[in-house]
Amino acid sequence: MHETSYNKMRGFVTTYLSPYKDAELNIADIGAQSVLGHKTYREHFQNPRWRYQGLDIEPGNNVDILVDNPYVWNSLEDACFDVAVSGQALEHIEFPWQTFSEIYRVLKPGGLFCLIVPSSGKEHRFPVDCWRFYPDSMRALARTSGFSAIEIFCDIGFGEWQDTFAVFQKPLIEGDNNSFPSQSSKDVAFTIYFNALKNKPQSPEYYINLAEQLTNRGKEDQLFMVYRLGIERCQNNIGLRQRMVEILSNEEAWLAAAEHTVALLGAGPLAAASVELAGKVFEALPPQHRTVYAQLLPAEVPQLKKIASLAGSQNFPALMLAVLEQLSIKDPKVELHKTNGYLTLWKSGEQAKAEAGFRALLHNKLKTGVIERTTVIQNLIDLKAYKRYLEIGVERGINLFQIDIQDKLAVDPALKTPCGNNNFPGHRFFEITSDDFFRSPPKDVKDGGIDIALIDGLHTYEQALKDVENCLRYLRPNGVIVMHDCLPASEAEAEPSLELARVTPGFTGNWTGDVYKTIIHLRAFRPDLFAAVLDCDHGVGIVYKGTPDSMITIDENAIARLSYTDLRYNLGHWLNIKPAEWFNEWLSGWNG
Repeated sequence: MHETSYNKMRGFVTTYLSPYKDAELNIADIGAQSVLGHKTYREHFQNPRWRYQGLDIEPGNNVDILVDNPYVWNSLEDACFDVAVSGQALEHIEFPWQTFSEIYRVLKPGGLFCLIVPSSGKEHRFPVDCWRFYPDSMRALARTSGFSAIEIFCDIGFGEWQDTFAVFQKPLIEGDNNSFPSQSSKDVAFTIYFNALKNKPQSPEYYINLAEQLTNRGKEDQLFMVYRLGIERCQNNIGLRQRMVEILSNEEAWLAAAEHTVALLGAGPLAAASVELAGKVFEALPPQHRTVYAQLLPAEVPQLKKIASLAGSQNFPALMLAVLEQLSIKDPKVELHKTNGYLTLWKSGEQAKAEAGFRALLHNKLKTGVIERTTVIQNLIDLKAYKRYLEIGVERGINLFQIDIQDKLAVDPALKTPCGNNNFPGHRFFEITSDDFFRSPPKDVKDGGIDIALIDGLHTYEQALKDVENCLRYLRPNGVIVMHDCLPASEAEAEPSLELARVTPGFTGNWTGDVYKTIIHLRAFRPDLFAAVLDCDHGVGIVYKGTPDSMITIDENAIARLSYTDLRYNLGHWLNIKPAEWFNEWLSGWNG
């Protein structure tokens, strides 16, 4: 007999039976034998007017009534007991619903039955161990046998056995000498469960369930205390802190909530719900407090990246900016942190600051001599004083918003820019395919053409070639086409679709597709074009009207059949690869 069961039976006697201390009660304890010297419930019933008898199928200590069959008690008459109790017995009975029916039979009308059974715990066979019981099983057994369920409670998270406690009553018969009047719940088990709070149980499930029970009873004013004690005892539990943040947020206690959200963001594994709660709290904090709590965020770069990604996808710019600020300090070489921060600024209504941030980022890269698609484009713009720029494949606009030019045209059928497809000075957005764009381009493009274009769309040979040919129709004589993703680093990157890339061994998340075949096509069939690929930024293609370095011989079918292996062993031949440093030398002498 474990202590929690012993205490609950005492609670049953104190609350349900003590009003009848002067009545003569006949009480049966079902499965009463004391095994291995364990204490029994007998001492709870030491009332001279009460007759307590232990019932079991085997003789032994605390057994007064011996029955041959756990399901048929022929030696007992109908309605011979006022009260039945049972603890830690029903789990050892193979067909407990049959025993329930027999208990029902031997109780008088109005009789009470108190049952305590485990809902968890290790196997303990005496001689078998068949069941663990939840509250619904108590209701089912009551319906099967005819009892009314008066009180049912499960000690979730409390004790090894997490007892399920139930009190049942046999229906009363009007005009009969019923044992007890109609009963209602006295919350015996819950009261004991709640009082265990002073001992601070170790299980977080205890505190979570206790809070749920208090809420169901309309006692929300005690939730803060429960979660506070739970967090003190189980400091690393995510669920407890999440619930504490919810309570504090509902009370608009933002500073206190922020302390818990910082702890949540440092816990692992990171939960999306934790980031959502933190995002709501950071949005509510005054700016000066955001700065303070940002400094308390996790120190690990991978964790910060996850938080930033989730905060961005859940649209919590204040939290994302705070995280990105820490990332830029801890990992200053990663440009993505800054660009994500600027996009978040834009989403939060700070467009001017975001645009200034993008310009500063580009300026710093130009100043330090970084060579990648963005700086290649900007250097060409600055050299030739270009006025109109077309970008195919814009997505979030990270490249687009860095480019400094008078007129930008952005084409993408699924724009993800912070401004959507809304135009603003110097920026025009076309949320359509590039084919549709060129089918009916703006009048100024038809009349005046474009100076420079970036092709970074579908990443397929067929579409990239279409985009090049369409751009050439409107490209001014000294214009340039820049292509991204022309130099795959692996077979996975070079797959013709992202779906294939993802299932190809060696896939790391980067996908260039077979855009490289477009360069090969141009070098084979366009003697009027210069085409080369810079060995940087996944391969930056440069195409313009002019004399090629050389031509290659291959038919279109052979281009379509080319594999990454074919490409890898003769990159220079197929793609006219140039080292990144070549770009500056070429730029200084180009007369296009």
